[in-house]
Amino acid sequence: MHNKNNNNSSKPPSTNNNKKPSNSRTKTGRSSGGQVGHIGKTLLKIDNPHNIIDIRKKTCNCDCNLSGLEGKIQSKQVVDLPQIVMNVTEYRTHEVICPDCKEVHTTEFPVTVSQPVQYGENLQALMIYLSNYQLVPLATKT
Repeated sequence: MHNKNNNNSSKPPSTNNNKKPSNSRTKTGRSSGGQVGHIGKTLLKIDNPHNIIDIRKKTCNCDCNLSGLEGKIQSKQVVDLPQIVMNVTEYRTHEVICPDCKEVHTTEFPVTVSQPVQYGENLQALMIYLSNYQLVPLATKT
């Protein structure tokens, strides 16, 4: 029998003898996970959250009103980004004629505004970041 595998022939990896790869890590004698004395890090609650949503039961199963009662409060916080909304800015140039000397005065668009409708600098930067660093394709094949 020939000792061929995907490394020394054109055979696909699925035809290899399924040998378990050896572990190249050296044993340290310590248990897995965080070690004794390790300072853990976690998200901390903030004192003044932007939104507070009270989740309360209004009535008991016996139909007793629970609305005015105070009880033990537990809280959890969710840290999230605000919803991104499109912000469209329209630039307008004006042409006016002096009523005295009849000279025409015109204004120009900013150099960065060259098309009737275009993406702004922030959106362009986000698209470049997503494409180049997060490898999100700009277009999908159909």
